[in-house]
Amino acid sequence: MKHFKFLGAIIGILLSIGTFAQTTFVQWTFNASGGTATPSTGSGTVALVGGTTQTFASGSGSSDTTSGSTNQAYNTTTYAAQSTGDKTRGVQFNVSTVLHRDIIFSYDVRLSNTANKTYVVQYSTDTSASTPVWTDFYTFTAGNGGDEWYNNNTVDLSSITALNNNANVGIRVVSALAGGVYTAATSSSNYKESGTVRYDMVTFKGTYDPTLAVNDIKNKDKNQLYPNPVNIGETVFFGKATDYEVISISGQVAKTGKSAASFSTSGLTKGVYIIKTTEGTQKLIVK
Repeated sequence: MKHFKFLGAIIGILLSIGTFAQTTFVQWTFNASGGTATPSTGSGTVALVGGTTQTFASGSGSSDTTSGSTNQAYNTTTYAAQSTGDKTRGVQFNVSTVLHRDIIFSYDVRLSNTANKTYVVQYSTDTSASTPVWTDFYTFTAGNGGDEWYNNNTVDLSSITALNNNANVGIRVVSALAGGVYTAATSSSNYKESGTVRYDMVTFKGTYDPTLAVNDIKNKDKNQLYPNPVNIGETVFFGKATDYEVISISGQVAKTGKSAASFSTSGLTKGVYIIKTTEGTQKLIVK
């Protein structure tokens, strides 16, 4: 009976937040003096795949309307030799979709004349695995040649429910063979490994849905938080060591940890937080 009262209380708190809507929860604009790989919205990481290398270059021409030298983009090169390494080189974006569903990924891309013209968007539902599984989902082929921005490429992943409310989502954009060869973006050019692929306005959107936090409440007794409620500055303990995320009621990840038996509430503000661990999801009240 107590368990159902606990569930009802959490559902009541979460439903009181308001209606659900598609929002941008992670975005990279790469804008800064000299460029930055830190997201401008939310949190996430960028990784190079299979030996590609990276610099920052101008984002002028993308859908980013920022003016001046701080308008930067993520410029990749060092792709595979002709007819080798199909879908093994590119770029990877890692995000948490916790408290979000109906995921949509979008990006701007600029290809140099000698870059490959065909790329595949792949997803993984568990980038924490020792060997993540990558699934092909969408193919992009440049139709207008190189030295050209292709803006607002949108990949609707809402049908992949395993990407919802998931702390370990990965998206890759990788160079792909077509007919067994790499074809230069500009028809009058020859493909080169040194061709560049430049990304900007990399965006993850989803429907913010705080009721997703109750999905795993039934597992709460396996690793109970204490004390709860807790005062700011105090330490919260788990029943055993676990990976965790501390998520604000607005969906922002405030703290993370790996194989931890506790965490400090220093730096948090008063309010309700969702604690997501490897065994479930719980509510924490910080006073």
